[in-house]
Amino acid sequence: MSPKSTKADIWRMVEVEADSQSRLLTDNQEEYEFLERYIDSGKPPYPPGEHHFLIRTAFRYELPTPPEYAGRFKEPYGNGKGFYGSMAPNTTFYEVAYHWLRERLHLPAPSQTPEPRTLFSVEFYDEQAFDIRDESNLGDLTSRADLQASWQFVRSHPEILSIIYPSCRSPNRDLNVYIRDIQTLGLTPKALVPFLLILRASEKACYIVNKNYDDRWPSLVIPWSMVS
Repeated sequence: MSPKSTKADIWRMVEVEADSQSRLLTDNQEEYEFLERYIDSGKPPYPPGEHHFLIRTAFRYELPTPPEYAGRFKEPYGNGKGFYGSMAPNTTFYEVAYHWLRERLHLPAPSQTPEPRTLFSVEFYDEQAFDIRDESNLGDLTSRADLQASWQFVRSHPEILSIIYPSCRSPNRDLNVYIRDIQTLGLTPKALVPFLLILRASEKACYIVNKNYDDRWPSLVIPWSMVS
């Protein structure tokens, strides 16, 4: 394993502030802004700096990491904050579909109302990024079911600021990046693309469609069986 200078645009999908549920509960812009400020006041403050809030959000939550916010390379009760991104938009779709379906399919009557999301890209540059594809235990590090190996990896390599790894959700095993230092990211998003996520409960699938029906972003149906 050796460091690798890496520069790329990476992609991430997030909830849409302007189309959130609080928008539906208010009658005008003034009420909406008041409610959003009230909701946001109960969250930890954004870290200082010039980065756009979409980028800073991943680094705002307090440590140690609560178990419900643990993830690959981010250990429960650990001291790591991180930004997850993908090297290609489609990889992001598969990652999002997994977490989105996992939160809904167990519900007795999950909502099938379209939910807005924003896909955005941001520049990433790290002269010391670590690509783990040559690791002998790569299967364990990218396991779908067990994250223990990834947590052990970070404990053994606290100096690593970004990790490039194959997605276990994408059918082509395309690349994700886990970023522990906000300074390796650009200050502002380079692209903002609106999408809708729709649950097809009978098929146990996530339907991802561009909100503007832009032909550059074809619709995608991702079944639970593909990503679970």
